[in-house]
Amino acid sequence: MIAVCSPDYLDNRSAFSLKQLAHEKLLLLNNPSHLDDWETFFGKTTAHPVDAITARYNSFMVYLQAALSGQGVMLGWTGLLDDLIDDGKLVYACDHRLRTSRGYFACLMPYAKNKTAARQFFDWICGINASNV
Repeated sequence: MIAVCSPDYLDNRSAFSLKQLAHEKLLLLNNPSHLDDWETFFGKTTAHPVDAITARYNSFMVYLQAALSGQGVMLGWTGLLDDLIDDGKLVYACDHRLRTSRGYFACLMPYAKNKTAARQFFDWICGINASNV
């Protein structure tokens, strides 16, 4: 989990410390599985958001667009945001990173194991050889 924002939001400042970040405009993905993301991100650190979340979004795409347009700092995951960071559209808002137990899972059903297209897709998405599964 990483905190990111647009370069315009950071406005030529260096990345925030966690204590500074706690005073920034924090955006939230208003989904039951994400309601405690900021609490999780700050976790056992000594920094905690001073004000309530400044904006809540029901759609990840709208949430992302809010961050891209400089409306505040969002939380996301490196695998989803790497390209936007590499392109300079988003920057790290702080150096703190948090590894969570969240992840993605793929399942290749027994009846699909012998289907070439299913195996190729599974190999591609997982980066492994499905014949070993």
